[in-house]
Order: sequence, then structure tokens, then C-alpha cells
Amino acid sequence: LSVIFTGDHVGMTTGMFDWHDIVGHRRQIDVLRRAAESGRAAHAYLLSGRVGLGKSTVAAVFARALLCERDDDGPRPCGACRSCQRRLEEHPDWFLIEPDGKRIRIEQVRAAQRELAYRPHWGRRKVYCFNPADTMTEEAQNSLLKSLEEPPEYASFILVAHQLSGILPTVRSRCTHVRFQPVGTDDIAKALEERGHDAATARLVAGLAFGCPGLAFGQNESELMARRDVVLEWSHRLKFGPAAVWHVGEAFEERKDDMEALVDLLILWYRDLLLLASGVGEEHLVNRDAIDQLREQAAGVSPTGVVDAIQALMKLKQHVLRNANYRLAVDVALLEVHRGIAG
Repeated sequence: LSVIFTGDHVGMTTGMFDWHDIVGHRRQIDVLRRAAESGRAAHAYLLSGRVGLGKSTVAAVFARALLCERDDDGPRPCGACRSCQRRLEEHPDWFLIEPDGKRIRIEQVRAAQRELAYRPHWGRRKVYCFNPADTMTEEAQNSLLKSLEEPPEYASFILVAHQLSGILPTVRSRCTHVRFQPVGTDDIAKALEERGHDAATARLVAGLAFGCPGLAFGQNESELMARRDVVLEWSHRLKFGPAAVWHVGEAFEERKDDMEALVDLLILWYRDLLLLASGVGEEHLVNRDAIDQLREQAAGVSPTGVVDAIQALMKLKQHVLRNANYRLAVDVALLEVHRGIAG
């Protein structure tokens, strides 16, 4: 197992995925697939976008395509050669570098660079994946920069980043940048139906996933629905109890790691509330299964007030990303939300 880290981080899933296993991202896939199949792939790729879009799955399939030992110009990964028949995490020329604790450190980069001195064991390439690359310390990135500037001809680097601001401009400039955007609700719902969900449930989960396929499948789906239940409780408190600002603020403090996902679900809830308060048909709502709660909260609410609540939550996300005082930013946003929806 070619993993260069020493912490307890639970890594990306690699396995034997293929391009058809990826939900959405057709343009990005086309760029990467053509690069792998042409034999003229760039030495470094930066895959950026928010958590849950499927970047790690794309990175794994792209790595398999780069490691494929097929001799002709056919599709890669071919599924038949020695490399394609081996699970990626068992491949001797695949190196996954993940955080040691919360950061990828310079010692890990140096360990990867020592491996870089040796030619591939099997095929034509060795692939180094840094995931999430935006957890690399500045000194780790500066060390990696040397390899990006003068890589061996057999080396390929894949950097997966959730926050582009965490990647040094000098590192970005040495990579082919592939940006990932939210996936359409219809694409996610179709994939869920193909996996056995009924149409109504697939549509609900796809809507709540906020364009992130990674939030909609398997255990993540259960976590998503559990977060939605929390948001339903918070929205009720914020509507009917002025003291809720403090209680919900405390809950946000306890669930700091979930903040962005919870805020997104709150925004989605208030988006439905806005549509309902504006007289839009219920068929356009995402949270249709909670229509009774939506109707209850829509009573006496003005569309302008709901817009104010949504804007307050969007500002909260921006403030937290800029490292503002977390609890103060949360309390200010929740106070504005309460004022907007209290009626």
C-alpha cells in the first residue's frame, strides 16, 4: 500500500472505479480522459471544488487511466491489463499523501520525493495524489514546488483541493487546473434511482445534496437526512422562540465541522419558505416531505424577511471562510435570521 502519511486520517476511496461510475462532470471527465488516452497528459493536475462534488473519485479514475498499461489508443483504464486488474490502493506506482493529523507536512512531501527518484515498477508512470492538497503546510508546498518545476518524465501529480485559497499561487501556476462545479439535481436523482431509490426519495435526497453527489450516497445519505432533521428543529426554534438564537448558536458551536453543510441546508429550507410565502407551487419545493412544517413557518412571514434571512446565512459562510470570530459571526447571523422569519 503506497501511502505516505503517519496519522489516523481516513483516506479517499480508491478501489476499481471507472469513468461511468462518476455522477456528472462530463466536461471535466472529457478533459482528463482525453489527456490520459492521448499519452500527452500534463505532469500535474489541480482538481478544485467544494467538498462532496466527487473530486476524489475523479482523481482515482484518472490515476487508473494514467497507470493503465494498454499499448494501443483505446479507452483507459482498459480493465484488462495488469495495472487495471489491481485495486488502486494495491498498485506499486500509486502514492496517496494524506494529512498527518490535520495537515500534510513537509516530511511527507520529502518521503514522496525520495520515492520519486526511482522509476515505475510496472508501467510508464508513477502517480502521486495529494488529498486534500489545501491541507499542505506552506513549507510542504514550497518543497513540492521543486518537483513540480522539474519532474521526472514518468511522474504525474494530482492535487485535490477543497479550498483553492489554500494552494500557493506558485503551486497553482505549475498545474493544469480543472474546476468542479455542483452537479445538476436531475443527474444526482437519476443516479439514485439507478441504485434502487424510488423517484420521490431520489428527488428529495438529490435536492438536499446541494449539487454534491458525495453527500447523496451510502452512509453519507443517512448523515444528510440526519442533518436535515437538525435543521428542521433549528428552523422551528428560530421562528417561534427568541431565545433560540442562543440555543442554536450553542449547537453550531458543538457542530463546527458540519457548519457549511448545515448552513447550506438552512438556506435550502428558507429558499422553500420563500417560494411558499411568494405563492409558488409546492411542486417546486425541495423539502416537499415537510410541507406541513413549511406551511406553519410561512404563516405571517414576508418574502423580504426570508430574503434577509438567506442573505444573513450566506454572509455567515463568507465570514467563517475569512477566519472571522466564529461564535460572534454565528450569533449575528442567527439574530438576523430570527428577525427575518419571526413574522
